[in-house]
Amino acid sequence: MRNAVQILAVLLLLAAPALAQAPDRGYVQGVGGIASASVSDRFYGGAGVLRAAGPVDGFVEIGRVRNGIWPGLEDELTAAGDGIRRQIETQFGTSVPVSFDARVPITYGLAGARLRGPTVGVLGTYVEAGAGLARLRPEVDLEVNGESLNEEAGRLLQLDDERTELLTAAGAGVSVTLLRRIRLEGGYRFSRVHGDRAFSYNRIHVGVGYAF
Repeated sequence: MRNAVQILAVLLLLAAPALAQAPDRGYVQGVGGIASASVSDRFYGGAGVLRAAGPVDGFVEIGRVRNGIWPGLEDELTAAGDGIRRQIETQFGTSVPVSFDARVPITYGLAGARLRGPTVGVLGTYVEAGAGLARLRPEVDLEVNGESLNEEAGRLLQLDDERTELLTAAGAGVSVTLLRRIRLEGGYRFSRVHGDRAFSYNRIHVGVGYAF
């Protein structure tokens, strides 16, 4: 039994450098997790990374944040929703069910560079920075007594028009490549949407990819 344990330990030590070895050309991966500006909600996307000079990789990513509503707009729309509920209760009573929800989906595209950092056993590390575009589309869901009144609520609240703004981002993470092809990643990214109503959001993500 003792010999078996020693042999297993030697095999693990020999395997660690191979597992930590970076792919020759790059990888593609799907990412998902939680993004938060004023509220926390899910996001998902896809990314491609190509090896560049030395420890630098170039990356592109496209994705969608389900709700990137920022604090100021959330306060405005929450107050407006409360006003709508009070008005309906005054006219029809509290027995009429009212559902109100406001959000700002964000569709984004980002390109930048990743700098590979130190490895610890089978784990690799990286830091990244990039810039791109974010498309914001404020919307509300209003349902009164089972009837959808989304268009009417949009006109009543005078929502901002759909807009596209500059997006910048920076983050860091860890990764492991298994069997030289399957890549797992976890990381954090801080993003800033610029423009007249600038705001920031944070995200925590996991990724699963294929190295080539």
